[in-house]
This record gives sequence, structure tokens and C-alpha cells, in this order.
Amino acid sequence: MTEHEADVLIACTQLTQVYRVGSSEVIALQGLDLDVGIGEMVGVVGASGSGKSTLMSVLSAMLKPTGGQVVIGGLDLGAARNSEVDRYRRETIGIVLQDAASNLLPYLTAEQNVSLPLELNGDPEAAVRAHELLELVDLADRAGHHAHELSGGEQQRVALAMALAHKPKILLADEPTGALDSANTEAMFALMGRVGSETGLTQVIVSHDPELARHVDRVVSIRDGRVAAEQRWVGAGEQVDEVLVVDSIGRLQLTDEQLAVLGDQRRVRAEIADNTIEIRRADDE
Repeated sequence: MTEHEADVLIACTQLTQVYRVGSSEVIALQGLDLDVGIGEMVGVVGASGSGKSTLMSVLSAMLKPTGGQVVIGGLDLGAARNSEVDRYRRETIGIVLQDAASNLLPYLTAEQNVSLPLELNGDPEAAVRAHELLELVDLADRAGHHAHELSGGEQQRVALAMALAHKPKILLADEPTGALDSANTEAMFALMGRVGSETGLTQVIVSHDPELARHVDRVVSIRDGRVAAEQRWVGAGEQVDEVLVVDSIGRLQLTDEQLAVLGDQRRVRAEIADNTIEIRRADDE
């Protein structure tokens, strides 16, 4: 195992996911490659139908990969036994959804919501752990409040505490700020970043927030079921640096602007010079 491999917690290699709809097949993921390092906070963006929700379903073990490989913490999800998948869901991952109502039980208080999964697992320190987690998300003073007595931002912070209750290695968050205003969005991302720094938690976050790159270590952009580009905030938070991603079998997706340069021409020349690869139209002299 190389040093790079030792630092990788999530490794997707040529991941393929095919749905059957009636007599037709829909390819949601087609050869997606993605590595996520231990403790890394990665954002995932893409247009509707690009495959990002399918990716999250695979990472949460709700879907078994049709092809390729997904290895998380040494466990191959495609080849894992049912008992291994169940244990993975219980111990390795925590999940936060966009709709707070889907995250919380309305008839329980914030503290009871957080302690419930621990109590179901027979943890004798469930109440103590729940209080610690509410302190972590700055809601200890709201422990006795029910969901309807909490703001949207507070509800999502309780949901985050619930997701962290069993000390998972990975947090999967699907649009965790989608129902929040700008101020609560900023606060939620800041909290997730702090939690990651303090606990070493690895996070994969699907979001439509245009400022996502400012809140995470990097953003991967999915197009047509593959990772097409990556973005990072650079220059002391002054600009976004975007690079295209070449997958493990050498495929490269050009942006719409770059495709416009090609026009109807779909044949290109790729030439190497001075450690640089130049791609240009085949009919250019």
C-alpha cells in the first residue's frame, strides 16, 4: 500500500450504477473515479440527473454498485456480506438529510433525539454522550426543546449531533443547508468544518450552494455520471481554482465553453511539448 492509499478512506474506481426502468436501462454512474482522504471535507455538485444522489446512495450502502469498485475503510461494498454492510451502516457512516423533519422525531426533545440511537444500541452512557454532542453543536441550552420549538438551523444542528452519536468515521450530508437561509447556511458549514477539525471526521456533502468551495477542502463536479472537474478556494479565499479531471482510463470531459470552441468538430489533436499537453481541433493547421 502506497502512502497515498494509506491516506484514502473512500475509493471509488470505475464505479457504475445502472437502473432498470421498465424495459429500459438508465446509466446513472458511468465509470466514476473518486478518492476521499481521511479527515477530508469534500463537496459534490452537479446538475439534476448528473449522478450525485446515486453516488450518495452507493456510499450509504443503500445501493449495491452495478460495476466497478467502492472500497471504504478496507471494505469492498460491492462484495461485502449483508452482515458487513449492516455493521458498516451502524458504525462507519452518519447521515444528515436536507429536510429536518426527516432527521428528527417530533415528539422527542433535542436531547432525546440524540440519545435514542445510543439507547437502542444499549449504550449506558447515552444521556452523557447526548449532552456532550449538544454542547459540540452549541445547543446544550436547547436540550429540552422539541423540533417545533427549534429554528431550521437549530434542527439541522441537532440532526448533525444525531449523526455523530455513534462516532462514525464518515458523515454523508445530502443538501444539509438546502432549507436554510444564508446566515444559517454559513453557520452550519462553519460548524461542520469545526467538527471535522476536532474529530478527524471525513465528510461528503452534496450541495447547490454556489459558495460551496469556500466552505470545504475541495469540490468535485459530476457530469454524466463521472467526475468532470475539481474546485478549490485559493489565494487566501479570493478565488476558485478549477481543474478538469482525467479518469483512470484516460477520459476527459470538456466544459460547455470548451466544446463550443470545437463546434461541430469532434476530432482533436493532443500533442505533448515541454511537459505540456495541448488539445486543439484536428482541422487546425
